Amino acid sequence: MKPLKTIALATAIALTGVFSIGNATAQEPVKNEFRLFYGTAAPGGTPSIRFARSFSNALSSGTSVYDQTKTASMGMVGLAYRYHFDRLAVGIDLGISPEKVEYFKGKNKLNDLTENKMRYLAMPTVEFTYYQNDLVKLYGGAGAGVMVEHSKAKKGDANKKGRNETQFAYQVTPIGVRVGNDLVGGFVEAGYGHKGLLTAGVTLSF
Repeated sequence: MKPLKTIALATAIALTGVFSIGNATAQEPVKNEFRLFYGTAAPGGTPSIRFARSFSNALSSGTSVYDQTKTASMGMVGLAYRYHFDRLAVGIDLGISPEKVEYFKGKNKLNDLTENKMRYLAMPTVEFTYYQNDLVKLYGGAGAGVMVEHSKAKKGDANKKGRNETQFAYQVTPIGVRVGNDLVGGFVEAGYGHKGLLTAGVTLSF
């Protein structure tokens, strides 16, 4: 399945669940929240995934013969949605994370291999508010979904066929802090998973 189709399907399923819950609890106050975020997603995903992938790549593509590698990643940027029910909130995180990996072997650049990757995240999420006043909210949450990775390699001047890989994605956030009013605010989260150890951004609620 193509990356965008996979992401679209996961998003549709998540939003269907969100609005089903909303209809079932229509008597409760409802609050919509959109978040624009940046996460310090580590190159190659979480440490366990990076180890498994590097071992697999070494066996399948021969990257183990290269003397050294250089990885450049800008982290993850994305958009999140939350549907609030008192202390509970459900929603979805959508994100993208580009990465470039260069493999070097000796002084002959014709043997160098460059791999450009783009990762697409779709992750349904649940959050719980620990404490809230007029200015500050403390919360935590967890999410699980899919990440689709599209990669294309280039060796010397020759382009290689691109490939797609779908993997399980998750994020555990023990603590998050939002500061602001009922309309706009900013937030910082500390956690572990595909969004990274730290996630920060701005929110719009209505």
